[in-house]
Amino acid sequence: MRWLALTLLLPALAAGAEPPSSSTPLSPGWAPLIAPTSVLLPGLGHLLRGERKAGGIMLGAAGIATTVSAGAAAFLIFSGASDVSAAVGIPLLLTGVSTLLLLAIIDWVGTFAGDGAPHTVDSWSARFRIAASVLAPMRAGSPASPELIASHRGERWLIQARARTTVNGPGTSVEGGAGVRVFGYSAHEPRAGLWLEAGLRYEWFDATRLLRARAQLVSTLPMGVFAPRLARLTTLFRLGVDPTWVWYSGRSGADVELPLSGGFEARVVITEPLRLFAGYEHSRDGALGGLATGFLGNFYGGAELSLFPSFVVFARATAGTPNGFTLGLEWRQ
Repeated sequence: MRWLALTLLLPALAAGAEPPSSSTPLSPGWAPLIAPTSVLLPGLGHLLRGERKAGGIMLGAAGIATTVSAGAAAFLIFSGASDVSAAVGIPLLLTGVSTLLLLAIIDWVGTFAGDGAPHTVDSWSARFRIAASVLAPMRAGSPASPELIASHRGERWLIQARARTTVNGPGTSVEGGAGVRVFGYSAHEPRAGLWLEAGLRYEWFDATRLLRARAQLVSTLPMGVFAPRLARLTTLFRLGVDPTWVWYSGRSGADVELPLSGGFEARVVITEPLRLFAGYEHSRDGALGGLATGFLGNFYGGAELSLFPSFVVFARATAGTPNGFTLGLEWRQ
């Protein structure tokens, strides 16, 4: 995949990058111009700041992503979005659009940020995590869903588990997973890199049982390896498949699905205790489109606020199928 090739090449490009420049951040007064323009022309803000090499690379990458997105969309439209064309067109379309959106976020951060960033433990790099949250769909009459997550991430291995139920709703799920880091990006961030993660989830409903496996490549890249001005930004990419078996009441055989899953996330340090995040997820989180995701996936954004040592309050808004809001508390170390 293009994103995977780009991810693997980024550290090598960083090693041969130009020395840090003496350019200064643009005034926030430029934000009304840069914010919308960077979505179409990622890199423009860096060019205005005086970072010609970085701006040129971003514009070139954006051109490739735009071409891939347009070509994939045209292929899906003119082929009638058949199963065969969707298997090729949807991954390409998701890759292109995700790359454009992520480049825009990188441009925003690099245009207005100074050098350096607070060094606090983020959720992606925390060694231990225990989180409790509640997802409340915005649709009237939809039940809330509490969830409990626990994980341990070392420099090489990852182990995680989660359990979710629906209050007065159709079902409950339990999940376990593990991961291994197959490629490291930076000695300063030993848990950053390209991870292979896999898991298994079992769900039971009133008249349905579901077993879902998941295998994904997950790239976690602190952008500070390229330039100090990007040290406040971390990017995550995910891409994989979710083999799924569904048993319906009264039937002995199972229906088999092989949906694609993936997406991206950008995390930005605002102050020592505050982080903002935004991203996109494409997956099937249930037999019929799920609680929080569906065929077209969803966009999300939110914030994490550290109120006490090792304790973080987080909130997340989701725009997708359906729209929802998550509020939770996490202990991390």
